[in-house]
Amino acid sequence: MNAAPSEWITVRSHLAQPASTVWAHASTMTGVNAELRPWMQMTAPRGTLLDDPVHFTSWLLALRVVPIDRHDLHIERVVASDEEYGFDERSSSVLHRNWIHRRRVVPLGSSACEVIDQVRATPRVTIVAPIQRRVVRLVFEHRHRRLRRRFGSPGSCTSGATS
Repeated sequence: MNAAPSEWITVRSHLAQPASTVWAHASTMTGVNAELRPWMQMTAPRGTLLDDPVHFTSWLLALRVVPIDRHDLHIERVVASDEEYGFDERSSSVLHRNWIHRRRVVPLGSSACEVIDQVRATPRVTIVAPIQRRVVRLVFEHRHRRLRRRFGSPGSCTSGATS
């Protein structure tokens, strides 16, 4: 079956820590896995950082043990400036024909920031698109709850689909 057109899923959170502090956490696989716990884990070569363009294979593990997907992960672009930190990922996996993930950490003054995740995932099988969109949204909402718990939150999480 051909892949279904996909929509952007956006999840954003305001955090009560400086952007540089949040980025230092978010640009490591240890940080990524802290966001995914306890439901999932992503494997990566030891010492992998997401602060430079990188390419590696990663297994997505349910409950940190059961393989549920295999990603060919490409961090294509990394942004690190006074205005924002972040990365642009373009990957594929067993379940997703295309996976585009843009993360930005934007300073809100000197002591807070906003984390914005935008994801566009195109499943390999069209019929699962509605379920896949819901699962991706739930995973990123979970990740943002974990970020707010870790860094504090002056605001709340918002999410939505945009075209």
